[in-house]
Amino acid sequence: MKTVLIFLILTLPTFLSFGENVLHMAESKSITKAEVESLPIAMHGYDVLSYHVDSGAIVGSSKYQAVYNGQRYLFASKENQERFSKNPEKFLPEFNGYCAQSLVEDKLVEADPKLFLIDEGKLYFFSKPQALAKWQLEKESNYTRANKRWKYEAVKLAEQKEARKKWMNEGKVQLFTF
Repeated sequence: MKTVLIFLILTLPTFLSFGENVLHMAESKSITKAEVESLPIAMHGYDVLSYHVDSGAIVGSSKYQAVYNGQRYLFASKENQERFSKNPEKFLPEFNGYCAQSLVEDKLVEADPKLFLIDEGKLYFFSKPQALAKWQLEKESNYTRANKRWKYEAVKLAEQKEARKKWMNEGKVQLFTF
């Protein structure tokens, strides 16, 4: 029997299990294994705890999964999966895993999960070695600038996600002419 963790925004983490490929949740909601597997995999499949616990990027296994904020996280071990369930925000990367230095430069660039830095317990990713080197030259001011830019980007990304969800849920064709 496979075990999966589901995190709902307004509820406490709950341990759940698949029975006949249906995940039964508290409050009589259910989600199929296929629905869980259709969610995007976060962190390119790397175990988010491996950066903090194992000092490196380790690919997670589909055997140990968690769903949090609409993304599926994979873990290298059951211990990492359970530790994540207790405090996911502690382990998540800054800027949703985008390249920290790119935000300083007013861009939003996908990061390489093997290029990272842990500074004061926070996980930062970078797109290339030069970006990591530039970040380290002026960490404090870069963090301030990146954080300011991220506030704008996060709102924009949330609006785009809501728009996609609305269009998918309405179930009708919408025509646009520009």
